[in-house]
Amino acid sequence: MNKSILITALVVFAGAYMILAARPVCAQAAATPSREASEKAIRTIVYESAMSAQTGDVKLYRRNLAKRSFELVKLVYQGLQELPEDNQVLIENNFDTVDKFLDATFVQGASQYANLSKEKKEDNARAQAAGKITFLSDKEAVIAVGDSSLRLVWEDNAWKVDETETGKKMWLQNFQFKQATREKIEKL
Repeated sequence: MNKSILITALVVFAGAYMILAARPVCAQAAATPSREASEKAIRTIVYESAMSAQTGDVKLYRRNLAKRSFELVKLVYQGLQELPEDNQVLIENNFDTVDKFLDATFVQGASQYANLSKEKKEDNARAQAAGKITFLSDKEAVIAVGDSSLRLVWEDNAWKVDETETGKKMWLQNFQFKQATREKIEKL
């Protein structure tokens, strides 16, 4: 499989993962909200985010993504730029900034759901929002999404999705980054 096809496939896979892993957010005051308030906010935003993910709403996705996940995307993008073949694929696809790379990954993943009816998308979103929420602390929770779970962190006075661990595994398994980049990704 050539690199262009592999990167495209991973972009689609990453986008699909982002759709399945809804993006909860809860804009509250400085203190962490009560568990009850957090659960209600998480469920509401999981639904909204799942809908936006299926329609390619990049603004909502970005708003709900944890800083650590953004850092991973930056490291991956820099790592791909260091590899001549992968950098060429980035150039060919006009991914000349990390923002374009992230946005294209998300939108391309959402495009595979374009043929779903609005009702089916709503059903998918309701199913994601109905997952069991487990609070690991006042600032960390997980929600069961199908056979997997999604990690949530409280940062900047809001619940955010942290896709870092799943993303690290995916990128490290599929690309031969330079050793220094691999170490940065693993350490993140």
